[in-house]
Amino acid sequence: SLVAERRQIPIGQVRLLADGRVYTGRQALRVKLVDAIGGEDAATSWLVTAKQIPLGTQIIDWKAEESFGSAGLGFAAVHSLLEVLGFERLAQAFERTAEGRGMRLDGLLAVWHPDAQ
Repeated sequence: SLVAERRQIPIGQVRLLADGRVYTGRQALRVKLVDAIGGEDAATSWLVTAKQIPLGTQIIDWKAEESFGSAGLGFAAVHSLLEVLGFERLAQAFERTAEGRGMRLDGLLAVWHPDAQ
């Protein structure tokens, strides 16, 4: 409901979009999940013009520390859960996939929010 409200998308359409798939930037733009596509320069320009954030505000590139192997804490937790539930072969396959393909979704993805002061 928050996405429907803030993105001004009918709730029925939001439910169709929220089926777990991953969208490219262009796909997300087409269905109004993002306002624009661009890099750090475009984002900085938007912050200055739309949100009156002072130009020159420090931008910090945050890097997560490695923990519980190269796949990250969330993947380690899933791996452990699969083992506890008796799915050892699935846990091993999951581990190979996560490490072999460099899956890393754990960690901080964004530190700025428009409503944050």
